[in-house]
Amino acid sequence: MNALTIANIDNEPRVLDTDLAEKLGMARPRDIRKDLIAPHRAELETFGVLRAVSAKSADPLGRGRPSIAYYLNEEQALLVCLLSRTERAKQVRAEVIRVFTAWRRGELAPAKPTLPDFTNPAIAARAWAEQFEGREAAEKLAIEHKKLAEAQAALASAAAEKLVEAAPKVDFFDTYVKAEGCVTSTEAAAQLGWSAKLLHDKLEASGHIKRIHGRENGKRASGLRFTPAFVRAGRGITGTREFAGHVTFQLLWTPRGIAWLKEKAVSSPINCRAA
Repeated sequence: MNALTIANIDNEPRVLDTDLAEKLGMARPRDIRKDLIAPHRAELETFGVLRAVSAKSADPLGRGRPSIAYYLNEEQALLVCLLSRTERAKQVRAEVIRVFTAWRRGELAPAKPTLPDFTNPAIAARAWAEQFEGREAAEKLAIEHKKLAEAQAALASAAAEKLVEAAPKVDFFDTYVKAEGCVTSTEAAAQLGWSAKLLHDKLEASGHIKRIHGRENGKRASGLRFTPAFVRAGRGITGTREFAGHVTFQLLWTPRGIAWLKEKAVSSPINCRAA
C-alpha cells in the first residue's frame, strides 16, 4: 500500500479523504464522506477550513453525478482516524504524523490536488451546490445534537433535584447509621422484641432521652436526643443533621448501650434514672 500523499493547498499540507479511508481499511473509501466527515463536520471545522473540491464519478463509464471530495489538514486527519475506530486507526495516525512532519521539514514533494474546473459554469455550479448541501446536512445534524443535549440536560436537572430532596435522609444515614458498631433504635428495640416507640416511651419516662420539637439555638429542631450522662456512659450518641435551617436528631446505640438495654429488660423495667 502506497504512503499517504500530501497535497499543497493554499500553502497548507493536506491529505485527500479517500486516500485516508483506504489507509484505514474502509471497504468503500468514498463512504468516509457520509459516515465520518458529514456527521462530524462542525467538529472538524474547529481545526480549520474543510477544503472541498468536486470529485469525478467513480463509475468507469462516467455515469452519475460528481461528488465532493475533502482535503484534510493534519488535525482533521487525526480526528477522522480517531472517529473511524478501525483496526488500522492507530497505525494510520502514526503515519499521518510522520508524513506531515516530513512535509514541514521539506522532505516531501507535495502532490497537486485535483481541483474542479471553475471555468466551466456547470461544474462550478455543481461544486458549489454540493458544498452547500454538505454544510446544510451538517447544520441539521448539529441542530439534532443540540436538541438531544438539551433533553439530556433537562433529565439530569430533574435527577439532581430529586437527589437534593433526598439528601437529608441519605446524608444522615451515611453519616450516622453507618457509624461503626452503632445501630438505630428500631434495630435495638427489635433485639428485645419491642417496637422503637415502646423503647422511646420507656427511655423518655425514665429521663434517659429528651424529645426535641421547636427551636434550639435559633433553628428549627426535632427528634430525640440522649442525655449528656447517657452519652458519657458510652451507651449511645445523638446523631445531628442540619439541612435548610432544620436540625434533626436521631438516637444511635453503641454495643455497650445494647448490653445495658438487655440487662435492664431482664432485671427490671427501664424506669430508673440511675446510670
